[in-house]
Amino acid sequence: MYDLQTWEGAKDICSSYNAVLASALDKADEEFLKYYANQHPYWTGLNDFENDGQFVWDQGNESSIPLSENSYTNWAANQPNIDDGNCVVANSANKWEVANCSEPHFYICVKYPAISPGYWTMNLRTYEGSCSVQITSQSNIQINVAYTENIHADIGNVSPGNCKEKYKI
Repeated sequence: MYDLQTWEGAKDICSSYNAVLASALDKADEEFLKYYANQHPYWTGLNDFENDGQFVWDQGNESSIPLSENSYTNWAANQPNIDDGNCVVANSANKWEVANCSEPHFYICVKYPAISPGYWTMNLRTYEGSCSVQITSQSNIQINVAYTENIHADIGNVSPGNCKEKYKI
């Protein structure tokens, strides 16, 4: 996030690092990105190139996550306005706005770690009264422990959340 780029320019730079433009699939993702953006508007991976008004999170390699599969949105007032463009920028208030893809904005790249093929040990534990699942994984690099209710989440919470009726197993 050091220079201004068009959406395609930002996507290409992220791709050159085997990364993608940032996705905010839940409030935790959004807060994480907001912290690093420091009130600067930035490009997200959200776009509607394929079908006007049907937004997807670009994940590189011609794959995407439809916004419709994720209940989390953070649109600014009167958005999405598909007449403004096909790309989405998070504004200085960290609200999403449709923008012209050729406008220059800062950007945030997210790189997902590559996990080597082989056998991996995962410990899975559920908690009574909770919909969250704790998964602990260990590699020679680090140990990760996180709780989530969202199967698409990249960033978990430090403690299990409270159940909502729709998440009960």
